[in-house]
Amino acid sequence: MLRFSELDPTLLNPSSDQSVFEATINALGTYTTEHFVLRLSPRTHELVDAITRQETDGYDTAELYQAYSTYLHETIHWWQHVGSTAGLILSLAYPAQVYSSMGFLADFAREVGAVKPVKAWADRALIDGTSPLDPGLVAGNVAVNNALDINY
Repeated sequence: MLRFSELDPTLLNPSSDQSVFEATINALGTYTTEHFVLRLSPRTHELVDAITRQETDGYDTAELYQAYSTYLHETIHWWQHVGSTAGLILSLAYPAQVYSSMGFLADFAREVGAVKPVKAWADRALIDGTSPLDPGLVAGNVAVNNALDINY
């Protein structure tokens, strides 16, 4: 039987790179402020569901405790985020910045076409001597800068 001292603490600390948005297959749970989403692994969902249904027979007690503590931990992150002025601003900033880029992305697509990634295209265009005032390059640079601003 698994003991509390044998619980794997690395499962509670997924990648520290906040720009990587991974599924929670390799972690018990995550909360991502940029995406305003709390995610639990399928196993954690199963265990928390068993606790809420009060059908815990056959499950390891330590694993149930760790799953529920993960659920509480990520929920506290969510409440910290939605319950503060900074959280409110963050939750509105991401959609606002994405929305503000849509016109520039439409202009870019009209001028250049459906090219991905925009940043690589813009870098290559400058290297190849495209004028910095080119309408496609201007629209692409604004869209890229807006996307980078989201992370800062």
